[in-house]
Amino acid sequence: IELTNTHPLPRNNISVLLNGLSQGVQGFSALPNVPQEIEGIKELFTHSVVLLNEQFSVERIDKALQSAPYVIVHIAS
Repeated sequence: IELTNTHPLPRNNISVLLNGLSQGVQGFSALPNVPQEIEGIKELFTHSVVLLNEQFSVERIDKALQSAPYVIVHIAS
């Protein structure tokens, strides 16, 4: 584990993987603000991939992580 550098990131050269689950599943309540959270972060960076709700799975995250070197991985669930 590394301590996050607090300097601003160059937003045009950063690859971001945004993951989120807003729907209630497996007995857990829905998280209605997740889509807005994901969209707000997505607007900050030019290179981002979003896996939301049905697209948010272990298999798809694994595939995404193998396909590109993401600098930031954000999970809202």
